[in-house]
Amino acid sequence: MIPLPQISAECAPMVAARTMAAIVQVESGGRPLAMWNNSTRSMVTPGGRAQAIQYLRKAMAAGQRVDVGLAQVDTGNFAAFGLTPRTAFNACANLRAGGEILHMDWQQALASGYRGQQALYHAFEAYNSGRLRGDAQYANRILGAAGVPTSAGCKPAGCKPAAYGGLRPVSWGNQVNAALPTNPFPQFRWQAKPAQAVTPASSGGSHSWPVLP
Repeated sequence: MIPLPQISAECAPMVAARTMAAIVQVESGGRPLAMWNNSTRSMVTPGGRAQAIQYLRKAMAAGQRVDVGLAQVDTGNFAAFGLTPRTAFNACANLRAGGEILHMDWQQALASGYRGQQALYHAFEAYNSGRLRGDAQYANRILGAAGVPTSAGCKPAGCKPAAYGGLRPVSWGNQVNAALPTNPFPQFRWQAKPAQAVTPASSGGSHSWPVLP
């Protein structure tokens, strides 16, 4: 089993591995077959990779928008990153797309006048909502997953994949919450790290956390 930080470093080198690991923890909980159908507002739990691909193909053919895989890449971004229903579940391809999206969000934040940690924080907001502002709750959950204290008090144990707002889950066949297969598609273990010491900034109210290289 390949540790998530290692595969992130190899496939998404544009983002610090610990930062990408926090994104994955919040987005999918480290489940490579995880899907969230934005159109039907439902979590999809396939019984295996083949079923995941089949479901995604049908959903896309129906014009539905689905967040897919470890980094929960939206199908609306597939064309830009060369993803297909089959390749989107490849861990490396999925993480690379997620890393590129976060990197572009970070560049957008820089272009908007944000710098350093502030730029990264707003990039987190944009990763989830497409907007640099207005999604502080999500950004705080990313920091919490990375073990960084936030004003919202989010801790790693409480920063799980959104619980999808308590909305209904969807299972494939009659297997509700069926365990995802370990082969041929490996699971990537989330390796939590202890929280780092907080370094107060001179501007006040700011903390230190890993930033994009």
